[in-house]
Amino acid sequence: MRKVLTATMDQYVTGGSGEDFQAQISQINQETARSQADRAWNARYEREQARLLSTVQDEEGNLLISEEDATKIQAQWQTAWQQAQQGNYDGVYDAQIEAQRMVNQQERNSAEVEKKALREEAKLAAKKALEQHGINDLDTGSAIAGGSEELHGAALIERGLRIRQNRL
Repeated sequence: MRKVLTATMDQYVTGGSGEDFQAQISQINQETARSQADRAWNARYEREQARLLSTVQDEEGNLLISEEDATKIQAQWQTAWQQAQQGNYDGVYDAQIEAQRMVNQQERNSAEVEKKALREEAKLAAKKALEQHGINDLDTGSAIAGGSEELHGAALIERGLRIRQNRL
């Protein structure tokens, strides 16, 4: 708007021709349109990039995907945005979908690791519970002595019970 007023004032002061004035107004309108298009383009870029970042980051800014996947999605994003400059936004949408797939895969991997850890913890707890009750006591040696090793704990008790049973 300021440029239009300046051109109008220059036209009035210099007494230039109407054609020059129309050319200046036309140029100002083209610059304004280009500026608005650039702002719209930048706003769209920022919006799409924010959507991508919200997919691969949590609220604190921590990555939800591996560093390797982050590198891949960055390269894919750059290529997609170059295609978007020609009006083809398919690559941008594909990058969004790929990022979500990577996040889902990372969540599945994390859940699997956690599940394995819980299984191992449960196995260890079960084994300790059995040992506390004298079953599957690994530190007492074999339950039935087949060799010359000395018996301890439950194996010694079991041998004593067998000998007593045989006497009766």
